[in-house]
Amino acid sequence: MAKDDPVLQNRLRQIRRRLMVLSGKGGVGKSTVAVNLALALASQGHRVGLLDVDIHGPSIPKLLGLEGAQLGADANGICPLAFSENLKVISIGFLLQKLEDAVIWRGPMKYNIIQQFLRDVNWGPLDYLVVDSPPGTGDEPLAIAQLIGQPARALIVTTPQALAVADVRRSITFCRQLALPVAGVVENMSGLNCPHCGQPIPLFSSGGGQRLAEEMQVPFLGRIPFEPQIVAGGDCGRPFVLDLAESQSAKVFAEIVRQIAVAEPEGSPAGPTGQSSVEEPVAVHGSDSTNPVVEGRGEGDAVPHGFSPVAFEHARHPANLGALEDFNGHACITGPCGDTMEFWLRVRDEQVQAVSFVTNGCMASHAAGSMTTRLAEGQTITAARQLTQQRVLDALGELPADGQHCALLAANTLRAACEDYLNRKAHLSAAPSTQATDEINTSVKTSNIMRIAIPVTNGQLSPHFGHCERFALFDVDPQTRAIKQRQELEAPPHQPGLLPGWLAARGVQMVIVGGIGHRAVELFAQQGVRVLAGAPTEAAEAIVSAYLGGTLQLGQNVCDH
Repeated sequence: MAKDDPVLQNRLRQIRRRLMVLSGKGGVGKSTVAVNLALALASQGHRVGLLDVDIHGPSIPKLLGLEGAQLGADANGICPLAFSENLKVISIGFLLQKLEDAVIWRGPMKYNIIQQFLRDVNWGPLDYLVVDSPPGTGDEPLAIAQLIGQPARALIVTTPQALAVADVRRSITFCRQLALPVAGVVENMSGLNCPHCGQPIPLFSSGGGQRLAEEMQVPFLGRIPFEPQIVAGGDCGRPFVLDLAESQSAKVFAEIVRQIAVAEPEGSPAGPTGQSSVEEPVAVHGSDSTNPVVEGRGEGDAVPHGFSPVAFEHARHPANLGALEDFNGHACITGPCGDTMEFWLRVRDEQVQAVSFVTNGCMASHAAGSMTTRLAEGQTITAARQLTQQRVLDALGELPADGQHCALLAANTLRAACEDYLNRKAHLSAAPSTQATDEINTSVKTSNIMRIAIPVTNGQLSPHFGHCERFALFDVDPQTRAIKQRQELEAPPHQPGLLPGWLAARGVQMVIVGGIGHRAVELFAQQGVRVLAGAPTEAAEAIVSAYLGGTLQLGQNVCDH
């Protein structure tokens, strides 16, 4: 529900242009192109953000010499790392404890962290946001394309050989299906100049990128030759546009940047900071429940075989897509086909007040998830639990035969989210009456109050949150940076996986911890709760005050779980 999120929309309003660097094939130098593109734009005076959404193989920290760097946070959100005066960087690589750590997440988890990188990072006004996506057309490119919206364009990177070109062709098709304009194709590693005679050696053939651009009728931006110095610069964290400014590759890259700037969409002036007029954030009121995934598509688009017009519309423009922040029911199920569906519910007075979903599946998954949320809205929790696969299929009209199981996955996930709500309700009812009343009342989040939880032992932050004595809960106003209220709750008996849901049910939106395991971070993300790890062992109120004042220093996550 990106368009219904005022915080996210306020962030995006400050970003004038968005460039996604894509490739259908790994190993083509896409991250190297993204880094040097961002640096070249920054060197021209543009304010640039570089966002690494390659969750499983983040390369940006290595290419920029930022390995081991730690992120900080203040009252305005997560602070991106400043590589230079005009370049800010965010990567999941900055959140890993060790270089060899692996991120093993399914689609909904990746969607959540990408959304957090856009929503919770204090990017400030930017002329360009350059996004380095992983190869292929899977979860991460789809998520970022859905979240950043228009105006955005894609830069396609390939190498010349036929095998790479065949895979990269799919990236252009991906862009067209999402109505994402293609800025052009870059052919990387396009020949090696002989160090003795200067003649080009076509290591990986030549001209494949240009032929692809002509075939797909998109701009061809240029060929970047293979230079050993580029490889050495990447290994030591010195991009070639900085150290090899007079090289042939750097000159080609300067021409590529010039073409991108010249081709800026109407209404997006390409001048540097002093000539720009970035829209400042404004308050957003109300919501639009349609939340289109595909923007700019004409009404006359042909309906694919097997889809009714209603189902196709829900697949193109899913309703209620994205994590719901204020929720009290949640479930995530992976079907036999491998597709994952995740649902969030907000229930008030036994009625479904709001419902949202995400999926990493196909068009049929998006259509089924969208229609299921529509059917559940406004229903009693009992009626929502009884929603069936056939009811979803009837409402959609028609789905392809090989996609009808998606309706069953959506109905089952909704039912599981309803069961989660009832389990939470039963847990609160079992508590002493005054405590239950307090917990129910304080679990209702307001627009200007945030609840932060700190695990404490003997009055100070506990080294590991899962083994603390109590939780100190602070209600704070991020605007005035003031602590409004503090309360303490006795921690429940230790049980793996319990605390994320237990804290979320009590209205917690952020936890600040010393050490925390990877699995717990995943579970918190599923609950929509932000985690800041590596906080010092100090009094809880001092930690919260430092966070609000922008002086909180985060060290290493000391947990070895």
